[in-house]
Amino acid sequence: MCSFMAVSIALLLALTIVRRADAQFCTSGCQYTSRTTGRTSCRRSGERWSDGCLLDCQCNGRTWSCQYKCPIVTAPAGCQVVDDPNGGCCKKVKCGNTICGDGDCTYRSKSTGMMECRKQGERWSDGCLYNCQCDSRGWQCQAKCSTWYVVPYGCRTVKPPGQCCEVLQCSR
Repeated sequence: MCSFMAVSIALLLALTIVRRADAQFCTSGCQYTSRTTGRTSCRRSGERWSDGCLLDCQCNGRTWSCQYKCPIVTAPAGCQVVDDPNGGCCKKVKCGNTICGDGDCTYRSKSTGMMECRKQGERWSDGCLYNCQCDSRGWQCQAKCSTWYVVPYGCRTVKPPGQCCEVLQCSR
């Protein structure tokens, strides 16, 4: 009975040591278990780290907080979601042969029907239809030409050769 009890105590101590050796105990800072590798580590208060391509994290006293590194990317019709060709973590949108960058606008041309990537701050002409620009809110376009809803008496609209917009031509 004595030897059984001694073996039980020795086994219990061995299990306790193994449990302590396997677990990370942080005396200060944060204990963090990686979502990508499953490894547990101690982090100092104020320390920042990346958890693979998934999260950016920070230790705040005894707690940690993380934010996702990449936005959810969806591609408009005519474009596709692809891996970053430069090896970055985040997915990119590809329209035609162009990879759209962060903050770029995706725009379907009214004159060609093709999807395009446009850089923030870029201005472009969509055929004879619109003048457009890409900004932080997305893309905005304005009609290039006036629409003549009422043509004055004695006038008509004509489109001069090589011009986009109709003009009024009035007889005297």
